[in-house]
Amino acid sequence: SNEGSQEPRSLPQTGLLSYENLEEFLLSNTKFYGKKISIETMGLEVTEALKFLSEESGVNIIFDDSVVSAGKVNIKLREVPWDQAFVLILKSKKLAYKRQGNVIRVA
Repeated sequence: SNEGSQEPRSLPQTGLLSYENLEEFLLSNTKFYGKKISIETMGLEVTEALKFLSEESGVNIIFDDSVVSAGKVNIKLREVPWDQAFVLILKSKKLAYKRQGNVIRVA
């Protein structure tokens, strides 16, 4: 494998991150700047978890229908930047997001 030979690419804010690109993004991006949050829950609907992050961060989030049927998540995070928690939840459910101005669309 020649993984190390590629130059790092920056992802455009408006680009839709596929699951593979999200994996690559997570491997290369270890800096998160969001407000730190703590959340501990079992069997919380994905939409409810993302709504919590929206409330805590002040970011507007729109869900596609596919997110509603994404199921439930079990989360235990302490003092984690909200944007990292957001990406981790999406990654766990193989969801993607697209940023449009001050709105994030999750699909």
